[in-house]
Amino acid sequence: MPFVQRVVEPKYLSRTSLWDEDGRPLVSDDELEAVTNNTLSNALRQLASLVLVADDIFLELGDQLKEINKRSEGLRAKIEAVEGRVAAYDPKKVTVRKCFCTAVSGRASTARVALKYLQVYAEAGAAWGGGARAPRLAGFLRVNKDYRVCFDELRVCEWYFRSVVL
Repeated sequence: MPFVQRVVEPKYLSRTSLWDEDGRPLVSDDELEAVTNNTLSNALRQLASLVLVADDIFLELGDQLKEINKRSEGLRAKIEAVEGRVAAYDPKKVTVRKCFCTAVSGRASTARVALKYLQVYAEAGAAWGGGARAPRLAGFLRVNKDYRVCFDELRVCEWYFRSVVL
C-alpha cells in the first residue's frame, strides 16, 4: 500500500513550571530566554524527526513505483509483440476446413453418396424411434456447386441428429 499509517505525536516541548506551589516565580527574566531557546530547539528536533519519517515514507513509495514501472514495461513489451504479430497476420493465408464429406475422398460423388446416406439414416431413425416422420435432411443441408457442405449447415445437421434421430 502506498500510504503507510505512522503515528506522529507532538511532545511537550518545554514544559516547565513558572511558579511554585506558593505562587512565587521560579524563573527569573534571564532564564525565560533560556526556556524559549530550549522550546525552539525542541521544536526543531521534532520537525527533523518528522522529516526523517516523511523521507522513509517517500523512499518506500518510490520503491513501489519503480516495481510498478518494471511490470508496466513488461506488459508494454508483450503488447508490442502481439501488435507485431497482428500486423504481420495475413487473413488470406488461413486454411479453411473442408466438410467431412469432401475431406474423406475429395470427390464430389462421395459427397452426394454421404448426403443420401444421411438422409436415409435420418428418415429410418425417425420412423424407428422418433414417432413422427422426420423432415428430409436435404432441406437442412444445402450443397455448393462443387458439392462441399458448409460448416454452419453441418451444425444444423448435428442438431437434427441429436434432437430427432437419437
